[in-house]
Amino acid sequence: MPLPVYRLRRWLAVIAVLFIAVVAGTYFYARLRLRNVLKELPNKIGFDIKQTATGFQFSKSDGKRTLFTIEASDWGKFKMVVQIIGVVAALIAHHWAVLDLHQFRIPLLLPVDVIARGAIWFMVLISLYSAVDYFVAFWRKIDTRVSRERRRKIFVLSRKRRKRDAPAV
Repeated sequence: MPLPVYRLRRWLAVIAVLFIAVVAGTYFYARLRLRNVLKELPNKIGFDIKQTATGFQFSKSDGKRTLFTIEASDWGKFKMVVQIIGVVAALIAHHWAVLDLHQFRIPLLLPVDVIARGAIWFMVLISLYSAVDYFVAFWRKIDTRVSRERRRKIFVLSRKRRKRDAPAV
């Protein structure tokens, strides 16, 4: 029994709609599970990470005692400004390679494409420098804290040994 073309088209449309519904359902289910896992993750690892306007704050979960704070450096803030300039210039360069400002009575031709590419590469360089700067500041802070703890423990242990080793009078 031959299948008419209009029925075949309907069946293919129904199958396509069902397939899209299954894919969308799977996507939204995975997104929901990921959001729940990301909410529970800081509690499982014992740290609470909060983002503020000046940086990130890491807090330990027992007693919510703040361990240390990493603030945004000036390089990070400058990178954001260069990033905004680069993105705006790239959006303008998508339509105009050269922006003629003579119509605004400003005798200037702006090579927007060159400005956009230069700003984006400059942003990449600043991002790399900023990442190294954050890494060095983070490890410097951790290193000073660990060395301070080691010095204090060595002092406490050496003092206890001297009391035990001292002869009784």
